[in-house]
Amino acid sequence: MILTYYYTAPSIKQTIKQILNMKLNNCKNENAIQILMPYEFAGGWVFDDEATGLVREAFVCGMDDVLTEMVQRAGIKDAGSGFRLTFSPTPFPNYTHSFEWLRPEMGGNTYYCPENEITGWLCPALLKYFKEAPKKLYARADAAVSCAV
Repeated sequence: MILTYYYTAPSIKQTIKQILNMKLNNCKNENAIQILMPYEFAGGWVFDDEATGLVREAFVCGMDDVLTEMVQRAGIKDAGSGFRLTFSPTPFPNYTHSFEWLRPEMGGNTYYCPENEITGWLCPALLKYFKEAPKKLYARADAAVSCAV
């Protein structure tokens, strides 16, 4: 006697697709697009991320200049109080800046942004978001939106 058992749950295909996308996109979590809320502190750009335990993590060594140019180009008023930085290792609609990986450097990674011709360094905190440094990153700056609950 031969028994044939077919298991077809619609969520299995979706789960497999999500896992493959995570591996292809090199993401540590399931989100293909990430959002940070940088703000100015002590004369530089920093961000907090409760999910990763980062507090006042600084953008330095050129990336601070990239962020300044991004908020100026986007026309964000009062960006120092905070703005939305959306980023992904894959292109997404209306991204404004791309970053090309150049090399590992001092525990972090150096990227080149062709839109403003600035080279900047991302510290090892990048690896809180990706298993390894992506070869390309795409980003966009937008005004922060407050939501009333």
